[in-house]
Amino acid sequence: MGASRFGASLRQFKLALFCRAFGRPVPGAERIREATLRCVREEECADACWLRNPIELVEVLEPQLGAMSRRDTDELVRLSTANAARFAAADGGR
Repeated sequence: MGASRFGASLRQFKLALFCRAFGRPVPGAERIREATLRCVREEECADACWLRNPIELVEVLEPQLGAMSRRDTDELVRLSTANAARFAAADGGR
C-alpha cells in the first residue's frame, strides 16, 4: 500500500507542476494536499525523493489554497526533519 500511496502522490505532484507551468489551477487541490499530508504521516520514507516531493507539492499548492494551518506546518516540518535524519551518516553523507 505504501508504494501506491506514494505513487499517487508522485502523480499528483506531476499534475501540479504541469498546472503551474501553464498558469492553471490544480483540480482537487485541497484533496491532494490532504492526501499528501496523510501520506507523510502514515507511510515510511523510503528515499530522498519521497522526502522532497511531498514538501514541494505542498509548496506548489500554496498559492492556490493559501498557507497550511500552523499545526499542519509544524507537523510536516517535524516529520520531514525526522525522515531526513534517518538518511544522515556520521560523516554527513549517506
